[in-house]
Amino acid sequence: RDHSEWLIDVLLPQAEISAICQKKNCSSHVRRAVVTCFSAGCCGRHGNRPVRYCKRCHSYHHNQEAGGASSSETHLFQTSPPPINTRECGAEELVCAVEAVISLLKEAEYHAEQREYEMNRRRQMGLASSHHSLDNTDFDNKDDDKHDQRLLSQFGIWFLVSLCTPSENTPTESLARLVSMVFQWFHSTAYMMDDEVGSLVEKLKPQFVTKWLKTVCDIRFDVMVMCLLPKPMEFARVGGYWDKSCSTVTQLKEGLNRILCLIPYNVINQPVWECIMPEWLEAIRTEVPDHQLKEFREVLSKMFDIELCPLPFSMEEMFGFISCRFTGYPSSVQEQALLWLHVLSELDIVVPLQLLISMFSDGVNS
Repeated sequence: RDHSEWLIDVLLPQAEISAICQKKNCSSHVRRAVVTCFSAGCCGRHGNRPVRYCKRCHSYHHNQEAGGASSSETHLFQTSPPPINTRECGAEELVCAVEAVISLLKEAEYHAEQREYEMNRRRQMGLASSHHSLDNTDFDNKDDDKHDQRLLSQFGIWFLVSLCTPSENTPTESLARLVSMVFQWFHSTAYMMDDEVGSLVEKLKPQFVTKWLKTVCDIRFDVMVMCLLPKPMEFARVGGYWDKSCSTVTQLKEGLNRILCLIPYNVINQPVWECIMPEWLEAIRTEVPDHQLKEFREVLSKMFDIELCPLPFSMEEMFGFISCRFTGYPSSVQEQALLWLHVLSELDIVVPLQLLISMFSDGVNS
């Protein structure tokens, strides 16, 4: 009290982030808050705390031409991020929006890595016994923070579907980074615990994400396919094995596992399958040493399972990208298709005999 000149107004923290306008007597029909102001002029009327405004009140208080914020005081305010396909979204906002989604979706990836590390550590310590089981509950109840971390990725999904609607005008690089990270998110959450948190995250897939991916496939089929190739463009190499230093064989194996995690949700339709699988089999044929080929048996057996048929189309269509190459193509292309069949045979992938005979007959006749 002896030194009143030392006392200054301090901007206090927000107790909560209000979803509606906090201006007293707000008369707007749409009271949804879209702006937070941190300046003394506005905060002084609100207990010296940042104040949230709707679009109309924001315009009233901060539009200098309309006599709002005085020229002597520049108001510092934060707006909601604009949708990426609008005029309001500049280059900087676009980058921020895309990277924010990617960062949030990576939270699920970090959790999956931590869980795998913890389980491996326990196995090495010899704790995998009846008294110290490695079941899901035992691991996830250890630290409640894990639940929060898993839930963080849902904000990325909400951000994605609300502000990152794909269109023909969406920059290819930005869209490809989003699509690649969504594919990695499917992979990271594929083996999540079957508990309340896992159930919440799992519901997001059919509810929001598969619809978003279908829109990408309908509007930008080229981006969809590129992100599923063994070697996409550099800017599309996001998350998972692309963020680590690993061998080509590991990259191919992880990439196929990522595709396998998308199949149950009908994300991989027939046109996409026909575009990507020739690239994958050719990559396996040319880049995987013979002694490591067996590492691909499990994942390819699940993909090409003729009894369970995990893909949303027929068995003939599943092998269609191979069989079509025996009709009207030069011998070099037919030889390549034979080499793919050889790879599948080496891995004990069953190709129905009748289908094989049909392929060979077409090859001989053409």
